[in-house]
Amino acid sequence: MNSNDIILQLEILSNNTLKAKFLFKTKRNEGEKYAFYLMRENKKIDERWYRKESEVIFEINKKAFYYIQGFIQDSNKKKIGSYKTSKIFFDYKKPEKEFLNSLQKRFSLIIKGDYKELQLFGFRARKQDSFIKVSIPAPYIQKNRNSEFHFQAWRFILPMWKYLFSTKNPFFLNHIMDYFNDFYQRQVGKLAWYDMAVGTRAIHIALALEINKEYSVLSIEKEYILYILAKLHLDELLDKSKLTEGNHAIWQMIGLKHLSIVLNHKKGQEYADKQLVQLFRKAFDNNYISIENSPFYHTYNMDLIGNINENLFPIIYKELKEIYNQAAKMVWWLSTPDKIHARLGDTEGKPKEYKYYNNSDCSFGNLLIKDLKDSGYQIVKSKDLEKNSFYFAVHKPISTIHMHCDYMSFILIQNNIEIFSDPGLFNYNHSEERRWFMSDTSHNVVGLSNEIFLPDDIDVKKITLDKLKKENQSLIFSGEGTIANKFEFKRIINLIPYKKLIIDDYVNVFCNEDIEIRFIFGLKIECSLHKSNLSDEILRLEYNNTLIATMYFQTQFKKITLLTKKDNKAWISDKFNVKESTNQLIITYPKNLYKIKTTVIFE
Repeated sequence: MNSNDIILQLEILSNNTLKAKFLFKTKRNEGEKYAFYLMRENKKIDERWYRKESEVIFEINKKAFYYIQGFIQDSNKKKIGSYKTSKIFFDYKKPEKEFLNSLQKRFSLIIKGDYKELQLFGFRARKQDSFIKVSIPAPYIQKNRNSEFHFQAWRFILPMWKYLFSTKNPFFLNHIMDYFNDFYQRQVGKLAWYDMAVGTRAIHIALALEINKEYSVLSIEKEYILYILAKLHLDELLDKSKLTEGNHAIWQMIGLKHLSIVLNHKKGQEYADKQLVQLFRKAFDNNYISIENSPFYHTYNMDLIGNINENLFPIIYKELKEIYNQAAKMVWWLSTPDKIHARLGDTEGKPKEYKYYNNSDCSFGNLLIKDLKDSGYQIVKSKDLEKNSFYFAVHKPISTIHMHCDYMSFILIQNNIEIFSDPGLFNYNHSEERRWFMSDTSHNVVGLSNEIFLPDDIDVKKITLDKLKKENQSLIFSGEGTIANKFEFKRIINLIPYKKLIIDDYVNVFCNEDIEIRFIFGLKIECSLHKSNLSDEILRLEYNNTLIATMYFQTQFKKITLLTKKDNKAWISDKFNVKESTNQLIITYPKNLYKIKTTVIFE
């Protein structure tokens, strides 16, 4: 057994009881036995000889430095390992349950996780990521930008706080403080002073200050470094030029409020209160929809409000609660019938809560309609997950936060089949793949040949959605915009649910590039081009070898390009940092063709 796979963990059970326990990363060998020494001031004062139990409890009755040494013996009675716990000075003020419970509620945002998993395997930003071993110096620099952010934001310390509160051992703060000191001494990586990372670290620093103020467990040297870190983070968060927007700014102000309370900084508390309520007002529009162009970030910001302790922001808590309650009523609309986030913009996963609040604008047969045009969404949805479940959403960006170039793009789920899709988030790395997921080339939109438009190229104020209309059997979606001063468009979508989808694009090009109309299909859709008497080319859409729809195109096209899954040039990402190849259709028309019609007939 590798010694790196074994940890001897020390725990305080009561005011005069210590417990040590072996933790194993790999399976134990049969026949192993364990012995333990209780050490005080480096002298053995008690022992438990070899036995099958891999944990031990010692009683102590004198204030001093203690640790426990453990030994492992194999089935042949040969000693195969010796291990020591960390040292602890055993004479501290017994933690008051009420005080610790109060702290745990106030700092609930950073007290979570599995400390045993952290010790044995390491830290991972997301469940699908590989574990990264945590030790000093901490591995702040990572190839994956999201993982690096999590380290810089001290997310790997969350399980350590959980362990401190579960054991009620304030002295464990010394172990956490070693990581604080490591950051202070090195401050490495481009994200070391990244806006949101500063805010989240400030919460950690504030909690450390509160615990040390109550129990005085840190040395003078460690306490000095803690206060330097507090000052550095306070100054950074009070700098109005450093305040960003969206959920990043919210984390900045939550961190500032925590830090200002423990430092008794009145101006910091007032500034955080004022900014936070304004940020949450801005984070959700008049329809209580997140302005971050993403169903995922709608629920993320909503849940962030839900996790804020009332005692942290007592003055504004009532208003925050109202924002949360109203935003919760919109989650159903931003989720597909199978209870996952509608994959629009930087979106993945599913919401924690999914409930219909009877808040549709109107009905259309068995379908419900919500026109949130000012929020960038127009949605038609069946109420329940049934055989013929339906979801159609048109989207346009309303801000630059988590923006994709999905102006008048749409997704369609019909009879439980995702037919027209959106690529989703993938990851936050600065890469060509990330550019593709954000660009116009990956969405169901009008674009130009040889041009790739990214969020920085587009003025969201120049893109508008019209009011959704009902006309006989049809629902009419329309909108228009100017893209990077290279072309302007107007799109009219005529939807007859379960029967027909007609898209009329009116395009005026200001440069020498041809027009492209793009469609990205669901992962389970198979596509094939065929000749037809009605059109030079038709596209057959099949699901499980059964024809479900046929697409017809205007005859003036210059070329049709079908990218298949084998080409591996178009993708969909259902999970963070995971992508699957899908089919994409690109139809090229001459630049001077003003009106372009695409028709989809469903079987």
